[in-house]
Order: sequence, then C-alpha cells, then structure tokens
Amino acid sequence: MSNRKIDRLSHLKSDTSQIKKGFPSKEEGVEGNIELRHIPGYGLAIFAFSAGNWHVSKMELQKVSKSNKKLVVDEVKVKKVLDLDNNEIRNLNPDKVRGAEKWNDAHKNLTSGKYKAKFESVQLGDARVSIDKDNVISFSNVNDGNDVEIKTRRVRFDKTESESSPSIDVAEGDLHYDSSTKAVYASSGGLWANAASNFNSGQTSQLLLMAKHADSIVKFADNVNVKWVAGYDKHGATTFTDATCDTTSGNTTITFDGSGTADSSAVVGMLVSGTGIPTGSVVSTKSSGSMTISEPATATNTNTTLTFAENDGRFKINTGANLADPSLFELDTSGNLEIAGTLDIKGASANLGANSYMTLAENEIDVSSGNLLLDVAGQITLDSFGKIINLDANGTTLMQFDLNNTIFKIMHSSDTGDYFQINVNSQGATTISTLDDSASNAHLTINADGHVEFDDCAVGFDKFVATFSTSNIIGDGNDSTDIDFRRGNKYELELTNNISGSSEFINLIFPATSGNFLLVLSQDNTGTRTVASTGWVVYQSDGATKAVNAAFANGTDGEVRWAGGSAPTLTTTADKADIISFYWDADNETCFATISQNF
Repeated sequence: MSNRKIDRLSHLKSDTSQIKKGFPSKEEGVEGNIELRHIPGYGLAIFAFSAGNWHVSKMELQKVSKSNKKLVVDEVKVKKVLDLDNNEIRNLNPDKVRGAEKWNDAHKNLTSGKYKAKFESVQLGDARVSIDKDNVISFSNVNDGNDVEIKTRRVRFDKTESESSPSIDVAEGDLHYDSSTKAVYASSGGLWANAASNFNSGQTSQLLLMAKHADSIVKFADNVNVKWVAGYDKHGATTFTDATCDTTSGNTTITFDGSGTADSSAVVGMLVSGTGIPTGSVVSTKSSGSMTISEPATATNTNTTLTFAENDGRFKINTGANLADPSLFELDTSGNLEIAGTLDIKGASANLGANSYMTLAENEIDVSSGNLLLDVAGQITLDSFGKIINLDANGTTLMQFDLNNTIFKIMHSSDTGDYFQINVNSQGATTISTLDDSASNAHLTINADGHVEFDDCAVGFDKFVATFSTSNIIGDGNDSTDIDFRRGNKYELELTNNISGSSEFINLIFPATSGNFLLVLSQDNTGTRTVASTGWVVYQSDGATKAVNAAFANGTDGEVRWAGGSAPTLTTTADKADIISFYWDADNETCFATISQNF
C-alpha cells in the first residue's frame, strides 16, 4: 500500500468521534470542541463548547420512505400557514419550542402544558385560526372563507377590567364586559332569539332579565343619552320611615319598638335602606319587634332611622334613564293599566271587558250585552260642539237637548211627533209645552205626591179673545160663538148682536179636567145686546158632545146650572161688562155659573 493511501486511512481514523455517556463537565470543555454523547432517558445528543459553556442538540435516527416521512429540525419558522392536515403534534419538548410553557419539569409534552401561539394562522383540517397584529383571533373555513362553528359551555370575561366609557368604546361586532358597571356591552344591529328546528314542540325562545333585589329594566338610548326605560319595577316610592331601629354589624336581624311604623307596616319583600344597610337589602322575615333582611348590616347602630319602600311589582315605561312613581305607563299584575298621557287607539275598534262586550270605535261606544254604568265621584259633563245631545232607543231619538235653541224635548216612544218640551229663552223666561201632532190631546198633568206651591211669584192664565159669530168648532150658524176653555181659563167676548137661543148660541167647550173659568162679556158701543136663557150650551172636551150634566141629580144635557136656578139678565149699557164665573166639574160633566155685573 502506498504511503499516500496509508496517510489517508490514518487521517480518517483520527477523525472518528467516540460516543461517550452522560453530560460533559465544564472542565472537559475546550473552546470549539464537539462531542457526541448518549444521555440516559434522553438519547443521543451533540455537544459543542463555546464561550465557556456546553451547548446541546438532540439527535434522532430518521427513516425516510414513501410511506413514512419524518423531518427533524431544531427550529421551524412559519410566516403564514402551518397545515397539519388533521395530524397531531406530539412529543414536543416545551424547552425547545419558543412560547411553550410547562407546568413543571415532569411535563414534557405540549399537550400537558400550554402554548403561546407565535403563528399568524394555524390550519386544523378545514378550520383556520388566524391571529392578526392587533391580537384579534379569527376562525374561518379554508375552503370558502365562511365562519366556522365554535362550541363552548361558558364564556367568562375578565372581571377586573373597567373603562370610563365602555358603551362608547365598544366597536361594531364587539362583546365587552365592564367591571365598573357590571355590564356586558355589545355593538350590533340586532339581537335575535330563535327556537331551533330541533327544539321540542312548543318550546319558546326566551330573553330573561333577573335582578335579585332591584329593578329589571331595558334602557333605550340615542348615542349615549338614555331616552326611554322599560321594565319591572320591584319597589315603588318611599312609604314610611322608622327611627327606632337597632342594627348589629355582620348580622341580618333588625329590632325596633313595638309601637313603631316598622312593626305595624313593614312586610316581607320591602326594600330597606339607611346607615349600615347594604344597597338592595329587602325584608326576608318579619315578626313583632324584629325582622331579618337579605344582607348583613355593615354597622352597629341604636335608634337609627331606616327607610322602607313599598312593593311595587308593576311593569312600567318612562322617559329618561329610570323608572318613576308615577311613570308614563304602569301595568300591575291584575291587568290594571295607568297611562299618564293620552291613549290614542289607531285601530278600527277596541274591545273591552272580560267578555269583550264593550267596543270602542271611531265615533261610537257599543255594549253588546248587559248594562253600562257611569259611576263618577264628581260631575259628568257632556260637551257637544254641535250643540245637540240625543238619547236614543234602538236608533230612534226620544230625548233631545237642543243647545242651539236651549230646548229640552222628550218624545213619545211610538210617535216622536208627540212630545213634551221645555224652552228657556233670554233672561230665563221658560215655556213648558206639549204637542199632539195628530190631535189636541197632549194634556199636561202634574201629579205631585204632596202639594204644588208657587213661591214669590204670580200665577196666571193667558187671556183669549173670542170673535163674535164665529163657531169653527161646534159649527153652529148665525151669530153662534164658540168659547174654547180648552185653550185657557180666561176669555173675553164682545156682544155685537143678540143671541136668540134657538138658532144661535154661546157654546162653552171645557177641557177633560175640572177647573175655574172666567168669561168677561161686554157690550159694544151700541149696547142692548142680550143672550136668551136657552142661548148657553155646554160641551165636553171632544168639542162635539154636550155635557151630561150629571152632578147631584141628572140634569138636561148641555145646560148651565146658574146660581139661583135661572140664567141672569145681562147689563145692556153700552161699553159695560159682566163677569161670569164657571166651575167645571169634569167628572160629572156639569157647569156651575154665577155672574158679577155692571163693570
């Protein structure tokens, strides 16, 4: 063998490294020295001594084939995507992975510790997890970029974080918890609660607001200014205070005097407030002279004043940021509704009552069954701009207040043309009238369960003047003249000719009621006018039938019973008059008469 080949073999033999066991000591280190060593429980490693320290890297035997490919490197840097293709990451030493943290030295695998990701994105199957420069984590589908489903039993926020204006700082799509207000803030265009298709039949979507000792409310704001608030008002306005209360720090028991308002008025559920009482405390139990509250007192006091608020329990809507007493809209648990303003119903109608018998329409109130009661503590005012107020029966007006002419009219139920009417004119002058539209039977009867009294006033009758030789009612000829006492009690007649008593008469027509009647019978400027004793004839109220003259003993029909038994001789001096007084007995249809002469 040549010297050249011997030198070469000698050189290769001298370069062969020996594999030692265990860790090299620092004393064995020479700058630039490299050693292979087998570490029990760790494997084969290569050591290099530099700057006074040994540096180590583990070595593994790798087999490369088409069916099993492995890559062993000391460091992997991923700029965009790490695609594991559903393969697990196993046997990673957290000491050798940047960002990995282990619980203790006994845990070597990444799966038993925790890992701070340094990748921009990680792909697991079709799901991609991305972390941008602002530390925002995004989940998406690598195939179409759509969102992927994230399932968890609970999301827990950092309870120590607080911000000065959390409602302003929440960006679109954010969900944020603020510890200072103990509220979760979300920036979203809507909140949807939808029962899934696989829910049980009848299962509902629910949104629950629950407050332990306070109100449950929803606030509506314009930017940062709360405009409306709606919700359950657990406690109402202050009802009373008690200055005899004793509290003990750390204890839920409160004692008070037996004669105090707390002993007589406090009930379970009332809100309690005052010095040493935690906010939101309520009465839990109550007995004579003492009570327990929901939260322990924070101070010991004697004869301290505590305030008790009534149970409210109503659903309210109000303007501003808080519910109030009263609020604009208040609905209690019995369905009683109070509205501070005007209730404007825009629908065609509104049904009221347990059976919806009452209907409110645009210009109408209908009650389909039962009665309608108006029960007020004060007065009832009907204000009609049209100045007509009608009371109808089945669509027919039977009573009317005509405020244009100040007339009150009551009409008959079967003939509205027959009516009773009161008309008030200027200065209070009042007329009471009746009308029979087909006859003259609209009589007026005052049936008093006592007497009729006229105080501080005169009572009189309208005087009628008869026209001589006019008999439109009885229809007698010649100079026959009708005196129609049905129209009034006072009549005047001037004689301009004689009444013979054979073919012409003075016809006295009386009403269907008894009464006293007067006839002033005067002479014209000629005088000498006479009325024969047979010239007086009495008629019933029908204006056609002679009176039966049946008082005491039945007399001749139509005769006048004169005082003294015979008709008087009239005063015949020109322009002189006699006054004849008649008493008409309507029951017996008898006319009694007497005369006063020469007026």
